[in-house]
Amino acid sequence: MRFKFTEDLEMRKLHDPIIILNELMAEGWYSLVSVINHLGSSVNSGHYVCEGLHPDEALNDQSDRWLHYDDRDIFETSRAVVGEWCQKTCYVLFC
Repeated sequence: MRFKFTEDLEMRKLHDPIIILNELMAEGWYSLVSVINHLGSSVNSGHYVCEGLHPDEALNDQSDRWLHYDDRDIFETSRAVVGEWCQKTCYVLFC
């Protein structure tokens, strides 16, 4: 969870790093295919961007091609960059 309520019921953004794994095994086998990130210091301000597995890639492909989506700007990146950059900004993970 990237946001939480305080004791006085105010919503706060958490900045704790999260380790993002390529695969998750929990009553099945899941592969990470996309991440939504919240860029901003608080609940009331910020910007959302997304990283996603390149559409030409198969889930078990090792070429590591991902895309970064920021409004109309799209550029190629890698899973390693996504994992490192998203540790403090990830909001929703899609498997």
